[in-house]
Amino acid sequence: MWTVARAEPGSIRLSTNDTALSSLQIKTYMGLRPWVFYLKIAFLCVGATACLVWIGSGGLSVIAPIVILACLYVHAVELQHQCLHYTAFRSKIANRAVGFLLGTPLFVSFSDYQRSHMFHHRMLGRPENHEFFDYDHDSLRTVRGLLAYMFMLRHYREKAVVIFKAMTTGLPKGDPVDRKIAAEYRAIGFIFIAAWLFSAVLRSPAVLTMWMLPFFVAVPVHALVELPEHLGCDLTTTDIFRNTRTIRAGRFGAWFTNGNNYHVEHHFLPSVPIDRLADLHQAIQPRIVHLDDSYWIFYKRIFLGAIAPRRTGEPA
Repeated sequence: MWTVARAEPGSIRLSTNDTALSSLQIKTYMGLRPWVFYLKIAFLCVGATACLVWIGSGGLSVIAPIVILACLYVHAVELQHQCLHYTAFRSKIANRAVGFLLGTPLFVSFSDYQRSHMFHHRMLGRPENHEFFDYDHDSLRTVRGLLAYMFMLRHYREKAVVIFKAMTTGLPKGDPVDRKIAAEYRAIGFIFIAAWLFSAVLRSPAVLTMWMLPFFVAVPVHALVELPEHLGCDLTTTDIFRNTRTIRAGRFGAWFTNGNNYHVEHHFLPSVPIDRLADLHQAIQPRIVHLDDSYWIFYKRIFLGAIAPRRTGEPA
């Protein structure tokens, strides 16, 4: 079985006791194509600009662009995820700069997300594992817990404190990653304040209609995107094919989640660019234990109780 020995951004080391994929086959999936990500960013910018202009026109018709803009904010975080792995651009500086901007609407620090996410890749299937968006799947057993889960109350309560501290204290000494994280949260906080001041000076509801309202729509949508990744899988094993789920999404679903539907494939080879995960899926599909044919089928199975959250340490 192939196991991920390391999952640092932009690099990977594999160990194997079978010949499911040769080194030559693996190399075919590794080629970086920055032009693909340029197109993704261009489409995002055009879509977001159109929504902002539409919202600026006023009237009841702004409901539709607010919802669409919220979905684009979610899509932006999925694009940010690709930057975390340095598989969007060849330059680490470009990945961080663009990744920071992509995460700002949902208050996501690039460096904080990256550090937590790489830890998740290393520790998945172990008791130490946790994620940046550290969802409590056990909370899905109650209505109150479901609402807290969907609106990520614990996550944003913690990040609000982090942003406040970053803005009111100096940058931490020592660990350079801690300094990057604090600097990014400070920048996000000042951008947020500047947006409110800009709206106040112009006596405009722009910060509400173009940021806050889309934010409150985006958060539960993002929770739904992240929900299938490991829910109902066996988190007591480090076997990627048993502790992670892949969904055969259509073209829209694959685009919207930026390939997050191929989650087994991503954990199997984290350094494979997102636009090549569909090809990798064809090679490893027979070994995937948790495989759904669409997001709608997955959500239907949850509703019918076919998939249920497992408590920590509870095997599949």
